[in-house]
Amino acid sequence: MNRIYFKDNPWPSGHGIKEFEWLARLIPDSGIWFDLHLKSADYYEEDTEDIEEDGIPEDTHSWLHKEVWNNYHQAIISSTYWGNKGFLAGTEMNKLDFYDNKTTTFQVEMLPLKSNESFDDSAFGIYLLGHDAVAGHHIRFEKDESTSVFTVHWTGRIALNYSGEIDYDYEFDASISNVAFGGIELPNGCSIDEGHRLLEKYVSDINAFEWSPEQHKFLMRK
Repeated sequence: MNRIYFKDNPWPSGHGIKEFEWLARLIPDSGIWFDLHLKSADYYEEDTEDIEEDGIPEDTHSWLHKEVWNNYHQAIISSTYWGNKGFLAGTEMNKLDFYDNKTTTFQVEMLPLKSNESFDDSAFGIYLLGHDAVAGHHIRFEKDESTSVFTVHWTGRIALNYSGEIDYDYEFDASISNVAFGGIELPNGCSIDEGHRLLEKYVSDINAFEWSPEQHKFLMRK
């Protein structure tokens, strides 16, 4: 089942995932950038009864309070929702390869962050207990041997920036199955021929992709 877990929060069995999308962009002189978008179900969706008081003392950290979580309804971790930058997945020196490599793992914005990196310039934005910060990502794509779908396993660290915290003291762990790759978009004004030439620079096997006139992007062959 597609689930996301926030370690030591009031729901040890985690939360369902309502939306998940995986896209890519081709940027000349840079490479192929991945975008991910995840939205959880409401935090309280699987609660069997209304809980006005969760039995936790008021001075306990908000991470442990169901009532606090429920004020924010659901989580979003995304590079597209607020226009974050995503992450570089294929370059001329390290080409994207999903066919020879059945499992591909990316490490994104590993901690500690460099001093010149800011919350506003991160790969992903997060809405959790307000607009917080997220980094230290490990993102693994596992391709099904008989189909063109993937299982995505995504972990990372969270700083409760909305409440003034700057340390990435909290963790999330998400698993999503039967994920279809949404394709590689070309930059504005790029011709199909130029797109093929650029794509060949950044993927290990150009024949693993086909142009879709309807979607105006390169899709992975089935």
